[in-house]
Amino acid sequence: MAENRNPGDAQDERRGFEGAPGEGRRLEGSRRRERGAEGPSGEELTGPSAPRERGGPEGAAGGGRVSPGPREERSAGGAPRDEHAGGSARREPGGDRDDERARPRQERPKGERPEEERSQEPGRPVGPEQPERRDEAASGGAAPCAGEAPGSGGASGAAGGAVTGEEFDARVEAAARSLRRQELLLALVSLVVGAGYLLAMALWGSLEFRRFLADAGVENEWLMVLWYLLFFTLGYNVVHFPVSFLRGYVVERRFRLSKQRLRRWLWSQAKKFLVSAFLLVALGELLYLFLRRYPRDWWFWAWLAYLAFAVVLNRYAARVLLPLFYRREELPDEELKDRLAALVERAGFEAKAIKRIVFGEETRRANAALAGLGSSKEILVSDTLLENLSPGEIETVVAHELGHAKGHHGLLLIAVGAVVSFCGFLSAAVALALSVDALGLGGVADVAGFPVIVLVFAVLYLVLTPALNYVSRTLEKSADRWAAHFTGAPELFTSALEKIGANNLQERTRPAYYEILFASHPSTATRVRNLRAMARGSGGESS
Repeated sequence: MAENRNPGDAQDERRGFEGAPGEGRRLEGSRRRERGAEGPSGEELTGPSAPRERGGPEGAAGGGRVSPGPREERSAGGAPRDEHAGGSARREPGGDRDDERARPRQERPKGERPEEERSQEPGRPVGPEQPERRDEAASGGAAPCAGEAPGSGGASGAAGGAVTGEEFDARVEAAARSLRRQELLLALVSLVVGAGYLLAMALWGSLEFRRFLADAGVENEWLMVLWYLLFFTLGYNVVHFPVSFLRGYVVERRFRLSKQRLRRWLWSQAKKFLVSAFLLVALGELLYLFLRRYPRDWWFWAWLAYLAFAVVLNRYAARVLLPLFYRREELPDEELKDRLAALVERAGFEAKAIKRIVFGEETRRANAALAGLGSSKEILVSDTLLENLSPGEIETVVAHELGHAKGHHGLLLIAVGAVVSFCGFLSAAVALALSVDALGLGGVADVAGFPVIVLVFAVLYLVLTPALNYVSRTLEKSADRWAAHFTGAPELFTSALEKIGANNLQERTRPAYYEILFASHPSTATRVRNLRAMARGSGGESS
């Protein structure tokens, strides 16, 4: 159950009610009154909420448009600040909705508030418009999605009854819990499939493919490594494809997180394969150069090369790799751009660029990032974040990323990675030397021993995952504290975290075992609790 929510909030038609399956229409207050106390029995909840489009949503009856109400930001003290002069909401002719807002407050149902107040309430789920439910019509059923508990048959209580804020939050949390369980199950299946593939390649596949290359007349060492690594990564992707399809396409579409059609998803996977194959071949050729020239000390030179690659990747990945999958555009809101640039400069950095990343064409997930080492920073904000958060909330999210930079968390993670990789390369050298006789390799430089190296690193990182996640959660908590203190608006940051969590369908609270073993970030409830404790002047709880 979500914490610190208003239990009396009635859900409006923008938060996910539809008519009977197949009708594809939103219920509005006036239409519900015309039909009487009971609505259709097939109402279903389809999402945390829909974003308030600029200019307002189209009315279901009459086609009128309603302009959004005043946007509110909360100061550190929690007082709302109206950006419209006089604080009045602009209205355009909209038929039923104008009548709904025009009703006197005493005539509204108990707990219901005007649309403008509800849409700007901190912590309420705000998400993009849900896609049409044509997929369910074709498949014969409705899939659970954000804001709909799997297996729920629509509105709780009597058919067509109103859903309270607490009931709605419970459904969002139930859907997020179902998503986590499915993702965890598929992650474990992925682990088993990957381990099985590596063992099969180490014990049999690599030697057989090396013999095949030798019989085909491939004698050049560079070509031998090239063809083997291409075969290795292609084989892994083929064996792993069913899990990737379920995890990255079926589940994401089922929970309304992905907007990709199958063709676009396949093209995205093809690009990922090409990028990973290129990097694997480039780094693999360098690795086997060290193995041939320094058969005893190859692991040390490989470790130094890994450190250099990690630094370059940290510096340029957002500028080189990210555009291969998402479009980068100039931030259209000049006022927000100036605010973010001033925020970065006030933190002691230079805002080299402020870009909008177009996530909305493929996913509804929202995020922001700060790229670059040193004093020059590039701010990356997703369009989905810009649509769902107010300017003040966006500032606090960017301030969180600045907190990572001020704390040198990127360099700290590189240092942790350096220690772990040092142990990994040293362990791989021992395992590879022992495998020469055990597997019948032609020496440590035999490319057929490559799966042994990968297995060593896979086992090492699997064992260290809880410790690495603890480090990550600690850094996230530190960045949260810094952002709240730097902006002086912990309530705004709390609101931003809750909106992002609901939009991305993340559980507010998670089981302790999951938090310890698998979570790289504290739960939303923990982060909100820490920020509210900070706002009261006391220290937050540990994550």
